[in-house]
Amino acid sequence: MSLLGFIRFTETYYISLITKKSVVALIGGHYIYHIDETELLPIGQPSKLEKNSEEASSCFSQLR
Repeated sequence: MSLLGFIRFTETYYISLITKKSVVALIGGHYIYHIDETELLPIGQPSKLEKNSEEASSCFSQLR
């Protein structure tokens, strides 16, 4: 698992993780990877997560 970064939606921060990757090339002795799967996990206070769960859910449903 690899760390991709952090992002803030509404009042909650999320950590973006790479859960699956595959090697697609080798250039100058360095591997080039393709990200196959990621996971977005909330971090922070649970009370804020519950408060905004419907709002965040509606935002993500529009992306699909």
